Amino acid sequence: MSDMKILEARFKVSISREEYENTANPQRYGAKWKLYGFNDEASRGTGIYLFEDLDAMKAHMENLRKMEQAIDYVSDLEIQVWDVQESLSKITKAPI
Repeated sequence: MSDMKILEARFKVSISREEYENTANPQRYGAKWKLYGFNDEASRGTGIYLFEDLDAMKAHMENLRKMEQAIDYVSDLEIQVWDVQESLSKITKAPI
């Protein structure tokens, strides 16, 4: 089993995609990479991160929880952590 983890964060936003993109802070917070996603109909955003450092991942999870409290247009934060299936991911040329 890999030590790498995927952190998936989903949240509701009360502003438009354009406003969110103008206020977002595109940092990786110790992650190897990050993907952004947005669903206009549901007004939901997502961030999907690949972490090799578990301490960095845990610290970022805390930052996300603080963000939800500090930013008035973000709510309903959901966080999930996944193990990376390296052997299958390498077949599809995932950047791991």
